[in-house]
Amino acid sequence: MVATVVRRPRRVFQVHKPNGQLSPRVQAVGPERFGIIAVDPAKKRSRLLLANFYGTVLVPPITVEHERGPIEAALAALRGAIREHNLGDVVVALERTGTYHRPLQRAFQAAGFETRLVHPFTSKQFRLPADPDNKTDDTDLAGIVRAVTQGFGLLEPVWPELYASIQMLRRHRRDLVDKAALLQNQIRETLHSAMPGFEAAFTQHALKGRDAAARHALSGRATSCHPAASKTHFAPVT
Repeated sequence: MVATVVRRPRRVFQVHKPNGQLSPRVQAVGPERFGIIAVDPAKKRSRLLLANFYGTVLVPPITVEHERGPIEAALAALRGAIREHNLGDVVVALERTGTYHRPLQRAFQAAGFETRLVHPFTSKQFRLPADPDNKTDDTDLAGIVRAVTQGFGLLEPVWPELYASIQMLRRHRRDLVDKAALLQNQIRETLHSAMPGFEAAFTQHALKGRDAAARHALSGRATSCHPAASKTHFAPVT
């Protein structure tokens, strides 16, 4: 019998393009009038700048504290620069950093700006060619601007409320499972260090064979401890 050889279709080489292409919008207003607000977030404060599509800095890097007053002042300064330079279209690009980028992301969204996210790995790759040995907030901002001009500033998808709720519950459950597993491993290691071999008495296989005996012993102990079932009598003290 001759075996049938199934040949897989030959994979066609493709040059993939990033999903954050801005070319049509840049062509509509012109590169000089297309603004990019780059944000490098941190825990308590963030660094940001405003540049056009060519990379010309319109607002030098400034530090913004994550408080209502400084954020409103930064938004006012950016709006003034947008009017001064007659920018026809503006996007905000924030480097994704856990949850640290959320305060400014919400503030820009509430102010009517389109916000996009840049992965830290992407901004690093666009920073290294220009500043290989200079890792600062300002060089990170320059890398974010370069990443956005090449289409790596991505829109965050808006999920249905039900999906977001289920996703949050699933992640919370996963976190609890991981913490429980870590605690169990710590208990086993501590028990093994203190009493080697004692852990085997509590394995699931051993407990299955001793369930009946344990229940019988516990029920007998409970009966003997009950006052009505006790057969021990004490003579009165004289």
